[in-house]
Amino acid sequence: MTRQVRAAVDAVPADVDLLVGAPAFHEQDTFHQQSAETVAAAVRAARLAYADASATHRGYGVPIYVDFAATQQDWRDYENGWVHPPSGS
Repeated sequence: MTRQVRAAVDAVPADVDLLVGAPAFHEQDTFHQQSAETVAAAVRAARLAYADASATHRGYGVPIYVDFAATQQDWRDYENGWVHPPSGS
């Protein structure tokens, strides 16, 4: 996911805000891998990718998608990883 976010950062003009959604839907099928597509993984990947972009991009963020399907754990992962990340992140 980090590679995908970096590719998006490279493709989007610096004066355009970039939002990368953190998946909070919980489906397991051909197109969704519930164990891999998590809020925690998305937030970590975005932090890694955005670290290099912060000097060139005006605005970036990570919204939860879709918020109505988010579990309490999804919200905790979002809060702990994006809103109040560990120091050094």
